This record gives sequence, structure tokens and C-alpha cells, in this order.
Amino acid sequence: MATDSTPQDVRADAAADTAYAVGWPAIDQLHAECDACLATLERATPAEQVDALALLFSHLLDHFGAEEALMQASDYPRFDCHKREHDAVLRVVARVRPLCEAGDHNIPVRLATEFPQWFGVHASTMDAALAAWLREQSAAPDTPA
Repeated sequence: MATDSTPQDVRADAAADTAYAVGWPAIDQLHAECDACLATLERATPAEQVDALALLFSHLLDHFGAEEALMQASDYPRFDCHKREHDAVLRVVARVRPLCEAGDHNIPVRLATEFPQWFGVHASTMDAALAAWLREQSAAPDTPA
């Protein structure tokens, strides 16, 4: 799901190339976009960091919102746990921006370095489980109402 804030260098077919692919195209696309936002933050000069953080935060709002919509639409049984993790990450990223605006240019670098570690675990566990659930639900025969 591309958003207006998605970096220009994200191609539609990049989702399959991401290290964070889980085998559900909509989620894989979100992961490719997130990876591009992280690369933008990692490359940002101190003068560009605030904008790169805003791009990442905006993407995460869209990304997590899209995943949460998939979870709700499919009655995903682990929605609450997954959403709590999303909310915790949003709180952390939101705290970094004012620190950067106040002149701490090391903390965005640290976020760009540490976020992929969290993201790799999150994608390979929580998002992979969600993707498996979605595949299972899409393969299940319709049940009578």
C-alpha cells in the first residue's frame, strides 16, 4: 500500500526483495516501504533528520493502521498483542523527533541502527503469523451464516 509519503525509490516489485517479506503482498509492500524510510533516515544529514523522522513516523502510522485493519477484518485472534507492539514503537519514534529538533542528532542515527533489529524480529514472528492467518482465512471455505 503506497502512500503519498513513500520515498520515490520504492518500486512496486520491491516488496518481494525485502528482507522483511512474509508472503502476503500487501504486508510485503508495507515492509518494503518501511525499509526505504529507514534507509532515508540512515542516509539523512543532521539537517535532514527531522524530515526523515517525520517520513518514518507517517509511514508507520499508515503501515500499522493497514495491518491492524487486516487483523480486524479477518478477526485475527492476536490483534491486541500485535497492536500493543505497534503502539509501543510509535511512542518510541514519536519521542525521538523532539530530541532531534533540540539538537540531539545521535538519537536518530541510533534509531536507524536499532529499528531494523526490532523490525526483523517483529516481521518474522508477529507479521509472519498474521500472514499465515490471512492465507489460512483466504483458503478456508465460506461458512454458512
